[in-house]
Amino acid sequence: MTDISLALDSNGYFDLILESAVDGLDLSRDDDLQTAVAWSLFVDRRADSGDRLPTGQDDRRGWCLDYLNDNEDDRIGSRLWLIQGAKSFEESRRSAEDIGAEALSWLLSDRVAREVAVTASLQRFPFGKDADVTTVLSIDIAIVRSDERRWQHVWRIALDG
Repeated sequence: MTDISLALDSNGYFDLILESAVDGLDLSRDDDLQTAVAWSLFVDRRADSGDRLPTGQDDRRGWCLDYLNDNEDDRIGSRLWLIQGAKSFEESRRSAEDIGAEALSWLLSDRVAREVAVTASLQRFPFGKDADVTTVLSIDIAIVRSDERRWQHVWRIALDG
């Protein structure tokens, strides 16, 4: 399960990692769960037909390669981008948990993990020179390893790295 490696930068954004190669630079690759979970949560999954799109948007987005997939239920990414249209902080928090669990459900169906728990919380921070309070949505992910032998290399790298 090799992915193009993503890393969180100092601004809180995921970015591709470049590494030295024989003929210059190449994209870094990894075999652990960090990149797989980042792709699952932060790639925009196509909105379902019943989803309310954020105000002023009519693009249902989605991962372009999902069109090549024979199984319509097996889609890449999450619908976290829809939360910006939520009416309340509590609605955002609940939606983030549900959407996060949906995005990571492949870990269970592919038996990479035995259990996946998604907990969202709202945190308030003073922001800016006038100390305006900003509410930030935080998502915590807990993954319990599978006992299946074929995934042991992923867990070894994820836990040792």
